[in-house]
Amino acid sequence: MNFRKIFKTYSFLILAQSIGLILSVVLTFILPKYLSMKSFGFWQLFLFYSSYVGFFHFGVNDGVYLRYGGKNFYRQNFSLLKSQFYLLFLLQCFVAIIGFVVVYFFLNKDQNYNFVIFCTLAFLIISNLSSFLTILLQAVNRLREFSIVTIVINISMILLLLILILSKNFEYRHYIKFYILAYIVGFAVSIYYSRKIFFVSINTKKIKFYVREFYKNMSVGIKLLISNVAGLLIYGIGRFLIEKGWSIEEFGKVSLAISLAFFLIFFMKQGSLVLFPVLKNVKASGQKYFFSKSTVLLNVLLPGLLLFFPAMAFFILHWLPKYESVIFYLVLFLPSLIYEGKMQIVHSTLLKALRMETMLLKINVVSVFVSLLLCLAGYYYFKSIPFILLSVNIAIVSRCLLFEYILNKKFNHKNFVQELFCLVLSAAFIILYSNFDYILAFFVYICIYTLYLFYNRYLLINSYHFLKKKFRSR
Repeated sequence: MNFRKIFKTYSFLILAQSIGLILSVVLTFILPKYLSMKSFGFWQLFLFYSSYVGFFHFGVNDGVYLRYGGKNFYRQNFSLLKSQFYLLFLLQCFVAIIGFVVVYFFLNKDQNYNFVIFCTLAFLIISNLSSFLTILLQAVNRLREFSIVTIVINISMILLLLILILSKNFEYRHYIKFYILAYIVGFAVSIYYSRKIFFVSINTKKIKFYVREFYKNMSVGIKLLISNVAGLLIYGIGRFLIEKGWSIEEFGKVSLAISLAFFLIFFMKQGSLVLFPVLKNVKASGQKYFFSKSTVLLNVLLPGLLLFFPAMAFFILHWLPKYESVIFYLVLFLPSLIYEGKMQIVHSTLLKALRMETMLLKINVVSVFVSLLLCLAGYYYFKSIPFILLSVNIAIVSRCLLFEYILNKKFNHKNFVQELFCLVLSAAFIILYSNFDYILAFFVYICIYTLYLFYNRYLLINSYHFLKKKFRSR
């Protein structure tokens, strides 16, 4: 592997995503400060619903990602890609119209809920068409252009949201409208970077071929799509039940806790964008090497994220005192980041590169059922939000361990001791912060984690010297 090239690409991606970090700060830390709890709840409800609009391209975009991944952009069949884009456009319009009719005539609820759903339907068209182009850019390793599209969306959103905040306009409907507008601007930029697709003509004599190709993309991508949606449902089932069983204000609190937690792995989620096209083109030995080194390092380093909890709790108490109950939700949910981080960087990326999307689908579906059964118990029997959050945690941990088992078996790699330590550290974090003073809990946890680092000191030193040697040799 060309480690220097990977590092440069990843560095540029980090630079681009830094703008997204500022947006995350606005969405996660600024908006709940100024919006009422009810308005923030509906804002979070829109973000929740919009996270599932990707299901309605029915795998086409994921099929493009899998079938064209690793190929040079300029060697693509642009006429074919144009036909796929237009067929997708027709499909999205049809879905949005059906959704509008169903909601308007059969699910006429509170005006606030209707507004959120209608905006989600509008966002569906823009998001999935834009996703088609940006996923293509990712698949062919044009990450610079992809990053610029991301920057444009994030800067547009930051400016529009700050305009609302500075003008003291705290009506959530305007925030949703501006959110959609920012994606429209990004969509225009993605069209510009993919303009070669739109400058060619479509051969009308090949319509049947284009439709068959569309179906092929759908059939190939549907497994990955369902897998991705299943991954979202692991979290989504619990949030959906909380939204139905508790107030919109309580839903907003839980959503804030999840947003704060995922804020810590913001950059990690971008790693797969760089790694997928690289891992897809390396030999099995390179894939095995990546898995063994990255898994071991992440098992050691990711539990360190939990050390940020006291700072997060302090922030909530002093900046968002009306959300004080979010702190306890964070205690229950934060350990899942250890396993979500490994999933984002290693497991999902490798399984896609290995074309093991069927296995990815199966394990995600199993994890959804684990989450569903436990969350339903929390909803109907225990009637407890903490139990639902713990249920989500258990499902995420189970999914990660299943992925590790499959990949360990494939690459003949063993790291049982580290996996056990990660479980112990996660359980210790929840027990300590749930039962003891936060200061005492912090010092006990940091002592346990320091011992864990000392146990793995040679591994960390060797990894550091290896990377240092690789970069100096380039």
